[in-house]
Amino acid sequence: MREWTNGNLHVFLEPTATGDRLRLRTRKGSAMAVFAMGAAGLVIGLSLMTLFVLEDLGRASLVFPTLRGSRHWRHPRASA
Repeated sequence: MREWTNGNLHVFLEPTATGDRLRLRTRKGSAMAVFAMGAAGLVIGLSLMTLFVLEDLGRASLVFPTLRGSRHWRHPRASA
């Protein structure tokens, strides 16, 4: 088997019973970055969804202990 590479291009020449097989492979350079951004977005979205569900159940302080005491950010004061 012979192999050549040039950047993202990979070329393989493999012997077979009836001759040779030529395989060409390429990879998009930004594919891993796009995958990482998608995974990060999924994790952030699931985290926010979990927080909103726990807040509706009154258990958000289990996730963020700073929310335990003050809830003034949720209901603004009525002006007198």
